[in-house]
Amino acid sequence: TEEASVALRLRLGPVVGEGTSGQVSALLGAVDGGSYVVKRVPLRKAGGGGADIESLLHEVRLHRLCSAGCSAIVRYAFAHVADDVLVVGMEACDFVLWDALVGQSDPPTRFGVG
Repeated sequence: TEEASVALRLRLGPVVGEGTSGQVSALLGAVDGGSYVVKRVPLRKAGGGGADIESLLHEVRLHRLCSAGCSAIVRYAFAHVADDVLVVGMEACDFVLWDALVGQSDPPTRFGVG
């Protein structure tokens, strides 16, 4: 089989969330009509800030495995490392995910994506 490369440009909206590891933006123009977000996590450079790549990849693998077998969590779509940034695509929630998980806000904070 032959190997091929594909350049992928994702059109992102404004940041809709931010956590300890990165920022989440709406993915604009999904051709399937779905609502998706893209999380961008800067990777650690030698001697600098950012996240540890092995820890992040472990988290991504766990998210992929968990979302495949559980309809109650955000669905993982893909992850890719490009230009020292881990890019993770997933279905969008109607709520701030942290609020929904830990119940800090009743009802959870809603936001619109896309």
